[in-house]
Formats: sequence, C-alpha cells, structure tokens
Amino acid sequence: MWSHYANNHKGFCIEFYSNKRPIGINPLDVNYTESFVKANFYNEQQKALFHMVFTKAKQWEYEHELRSIATHFKDNNSRKVPFLKEDVKAVYLGVNCDDNFLNEILSIVKEVYNNAITVFRGSLSPHSFEIQWQEIKLSN
Repeated sequence: MWSHYANNHKGFCIEFYSNKRPIGINPLDVNYTESFVKANFYNEQQKALFHMVFTKAKQWEYEHELRSIATHFKDNNSRKVPFLKEDVKAVYLGVNCDDNFLNEILSIVKEVYNNAITVFRGSLSPHSFEIQWQEIKLSN
C-alpha cells in the first residue's frame, strides 16, 4: 500500500487501536473476491454502496485492509477525522522518509505522546517484496 498511498514511501501511517469504544475508530474488514458482482444501486442502495466501498479484487488481499465510512464532508477541512490521543498505537515511517520529516514525527511523539507509542521505520527487504519494520528507540 505504501507505493500507492504514501507518496512513494515518503509518508507515514498511523496504527490505531480499533473497536475499543463505541465512539472510537471502528473500521470493517474489506472483502476480497475473485469476481465482481454488480449491485443494483436503484433497488438496493445501501447494499450497493456497502459492496462498492468494502469489496476489492483478490489480488489486493495481502493488504489486510480495514475501512471506515464518513459522510459528513463539506470541504477539505471537514475531511479531517478527529481521534483521541489514546487511540494511537504506533506510527510507521516510509522507506523513503527523509531525516527532517523523521525528526519532526519523533518530536510530535515526544511532545504529544510522551514517547508512549511505538515508532517504526521501514526498509525494503533484499530478498522479497516486503517491507521490514525496525523500531526506533525513543529517548526521554
């Protein structure tokens, strides 16, 4: 997913504790399938929308993706999803994350989270298409 969604491995990903609280972040599993079944939007709108949002081709199954739906967007600012500090479990920094960005994230983790969450930095595996995650030791 990194090459698709995180500016070619330059970005970061936040791991959340999910399904902890009714008002927290509560994503659902994506359904991966071999064939796409066309949903009848005009007769079954909710079922069709759910199918469109939570179904992907089987080839993407390695992502183990979870998704949430938010419908309150009026502008770019309303796209920001609020979350509680205690919902954050870890931060993952991409393979091509530069040192300035890394230091900025570490500064936020220290200041806001008192170094209480885990930070990982990715590197490409020399023998497979996987990313290897190394924990960054945080100092107080």
